[in-house]
This record gives sequence, structure tokens and C-alpha cells, in this order.
Amino acid sequence: MRSWILLLGALLSVATTACTRAETEQLRLVGKELPRRPPAPWVDVRDGLIEDRGPKADASARPLFSGTVWSSGDAVALILSQSESAAGSPRWVVLAVMQVQVPRGYFVTDLCELDGRTDPELFALVASEVPCPRWYTQVAAAFRLSRSNRRIETLPARGIRCACMSYGMDAR
Repeated sequence: MRSWILLLGALLSVATTACTRAETEQLRLVGKELPRRPPAPWVDVRDGLIEDRGPKADASARPLFSGTVWSSGDAVALILSQSESAAGSPRWVVLAVMQVQVPRGYFVTDLCELDGRTDPELFALVASEVPCPRWYTQVAAAFRLSRSNRRIETLPARGIRCACMSYGMDAR
């Protein structure tokens, strides 16, 4: 099992070469405004604020940050962006982009914990399971969309688990 995980890790380390040149060119977004829709062949999978929740969260904290996931075939793009004031509505400026190759049977998710503590900056590449478990624990890779460093960092998968949004809703 350990050798399989090491092999998967090696595959992920060279994963960025799997996208076509056109797809890679379309992701040269750093410093530019995040488009409302991803360029073809990319499709929007997830887009939402990266924010702390709970009693210690400061709702007035600025700037706002967003984590976006685009998908194209067996690749995903993780995008970290920051809001800037603009007349009428905020505009989102891209701070970092990372392409990740997704092996068959895996997908990227958020709502993850590190050592039992919720971390809104975590995204993980997890094994798809049916029926949906309460927690995805088969984590192949983990990523931090770091607001403080304004970049996307690769993390060890140890101690990371992610909630399954449809837990308990499986048809029996």
C-alpha cells in the first residue's frame, strides 16, 4: 500500500505536463482579472470565498479571497484570487494558479481538516467512495490556497480528511 501511495505521489509531481499547450496558455492568469467563465475547454467546478468561520471569525476582515477549481478532462486548475474594489462590484485578481493531474477515481474537494481542525484554505485530491463516507480519508495530495503567502502550496496528506457533502443522502 505504501509503495502505491509513493507511486501516486510521483505521478502527481509530474502532473502539470499532462495538459495541452493551449490549456496551459489559458491559465496564464496571475495578476489578471479572474474571468467570469473559464476559457474552453475548462469548466467551473467550484468557486467560493475562503473564509474563517465560527465565533473568532472577523466578518469585516479585508481583503476577501476566493478559491476556484476549474476542470478539463483529467486535469484541474486551482486558482487563488483576491478581491479589489471596483465601481459597482468587486473584481477578482488572480494571485496563483496550480494545475493538477487527477487520476481516475479521484477528485478535488475542500471542506477539509488538518489534524482535526477545520482549515478553509485546504483543498485535497481524494479517492471517490460509494457510498459516501462521513470523511474522505484516502487523500493522495493536499494543497493550501494560502492567503498570507498569496500562493498555492503543496502539503503532505498526513492528518488531512475532508467532509463528504452528500453523507447520509445515498439511496439505499
